[in-house]
Amino acid sequence: QGYNSSPRLLQPPIDYACLNERFIHNPNAFDPDKDSLAYELIVPLAGPDMEVPNYKFPNEISPGPENQIDINEVTGDFIWDAPQRVGEYNIAIKIYEYREGVLINTTIRDMQIFVQDCNNQPPEIETTEDLCVIAGDTVRIPVTVTDPNKTDKVQLTALGGPFIQDVSPAYMEGPTGYVNQPLQATFVWPTLCDHVSNRDYTVVFRAVDDDLDTTGLANLKSVRIRVIAPAPQDLEIEPQS
Repeated sequence: QGYNSSPRLLQPPIDYACLNERFIHNPNAFDPDKDSLAYELIVPLAGPDMEVPNYKFPNEISPGPENQIDINEVTGDFIWDAPQRVGEYNIAIKIYEYREGVLINTTIRDMQIFVQDCNNQPPEIETTEDLCVIAGDTVRIPVTVTDPNKTDKVQLTALGGPFIQDVSPAYMEGPTGYVNQPLQATFVWPTLCDHVSNRDYTVVFRAVDDDLDTTGLANLKSVRIRVIAPAPQDLEIEPQS
């Protein structure tokens, strides 16, 4: 299969949630070899090939119809709808790396979720859906962040493969830090032919409020971008006998 690099996990592995409020997280894995990635929720390990004994998934703590978890095997979005008990939770996400349909590597991300009893709702992110662009075009994606709690300030960050390109990386235009809502920002990526890939690039926009002073509830929005090569131009055809 040739040389291989493990995927880089760009999202920090610590997050916060509120009781009875929908929680979302994404490890935001980027593979520098452009291999195909898939995600699965697993039991955390206490050692090599040793599962944590008596482990319970978050939906098994005060189980019921209001306590459901799910992970999108394609995008990596982990959704917990919704926490029912205050505490510190640990989950593990296994990331499978495929090349030409063959599994060549796995990576495990452990993360902590701190669930608190807070009267707060997460921010809302309004932006585009997945898109396909021609190499050479500049991608401009507007992003708007609001919050149901009108007095909360909000902060927007973005991570993903486009930001760590060696040539012509993406960048954000807009305010930094916590600001009054609505927050308006723009994702900008001047694409090149070097960016052409048969795999999507994923950008994860993360909005967080300041309900807990220095942090608060967060919401994520994943946008996938496919960069394709330009069509051939000035072709000529000469019929033969």
